[in-house]
Amino acid sequence: MSNYYDKIIKENLSLFPLSLASELLQIPIDEAKLVTLELQKTIERRPDFVAKVRRGNEYDILHIEFQATDASNMFTRARIYQALIWEQQGYQYDVLQYVVYLGQKKPTLMKRAPKNQVCTYKVIHIKKFSYKLFLRNPTPEVNIFAILANFGEVPEEQVVRDILTQILRLCKGDQARFLKCNNQLEILAQSRKLQSTVIKIREDMPFVYDITKDLRYLEGEKRGIGKGEQRGIVKGEKRGIAKGKRETISTYIRQTLNLQETPERIATLFGISIELARELREGVIQELEAKK
Repeated sequence: MSNYYDKIIKENLSLFPLSLASELLQIPIDEAKLVTLELQKTIERRPDFVAKVRRGNEYDILHIEFQATDASNMFTRARIYQALIWEQQGYQYDVLQYVVYLGQKKPTLMKRAPKNQVCTYKVIHIKKFSYKLFLRNPTPEVNIFAILANFGEVPEEQVVRDILTQILRLCKGDQARFLKCNNQLEILAQSRKLQSTVIKIREDMPFVYDITKDLRYLEGEKRGIGKGEQRGIVKGEKRGIAKGKRETISTYIRQTLNLQETPERIATLFGISIELARELREGVIQELEAKK
């Protein structure tokens, strides 16, 4: 599960807003510029998020790690990153370190330090924040993390509905992006055993599909096919005739390939056969391999 979390974090991190970081970490940030930290090949991991931030007249380096598990080696990793950042930046800035913990249980192991040592980082447990904090952001890739936050007195089903409504609204007109965010939401929801709830509520929600912008509809009008007949054609293809949906599905597969999306899952999302889903997925993989 933690590997899937890492993939979601890496895919969405470029959209992570500093305004949200300021609220989560509870530190004022007036200005920020992302910093690329080049590590030696012997270092297997790279820091998740590093930025040079200005707070008033002072400049610091902000380092954030996103952690799905209560890792016992967090102290060592933080110290290594801290030293590398100091060296790269010429030892002229303080390094502010935070670990944003995505798990549900209270973290304990990651807060431990060796004898006579003190943790220099602060652990931020995402579950302590209201889910509404993440829904206030205008980015669907950020909204999905609301599923890991604090629901308060709001029923789980209502929270899931709020999240899906928000990402559907923001992804309007971009079906591939909506399906990508929905897929990521399902993965995150597994930690709270809410995946089935996400699937059920999504299936109950109407997906707005503007038939008048469908290429098959426009081509049908040119050929003189009536609107009723065109709607029947589109409806039939949406139920499983894959010809008109190939490009949409292929685009979705390209965007979610690093999440190891299975043919079974693709078939379920788009209402097509597993055989066709497997064929399209293999086609995308071959296409990407040919471009290398």
